[in-house]
Amino acid sequence: MARPRKIEGEIITVEKILNAARLEFAEQSHAARLEDIGKRCGLSRATILHHYESKNVLLNAVFEQAINTARARVLAAAQVNTDTDNYVETIRNIALALRE
Repeated sequence: MARPRKIEGEIITVEKILNAARLEFAEQSHAARLEDIGKRCGLSRATILHHYESKNVLLNAVFEQAINTARARVLAAAQVNTDTDNYVETIRNIALALRE
């Protein structure tokens, strides 16, 4: 198999792959195929494998992105009420942030 061409805008490519993989894994679970992820983001299976050595590595990257997003939302929501001791409001803000 030939090595994929050098990709301009590699960060954008990784984001495209992660977004497509997140959607495909949400619909198909672990049965999602790299070919289907590629179709969704307009890239080949080889290009996906250039960035992620296997489907499991890609799945772990999707999980990591989701966890980091949730963590950032929780921290931002918790910091909204730093001037008060209103814990109920803080918990409410955290719950709302996680629903996004």
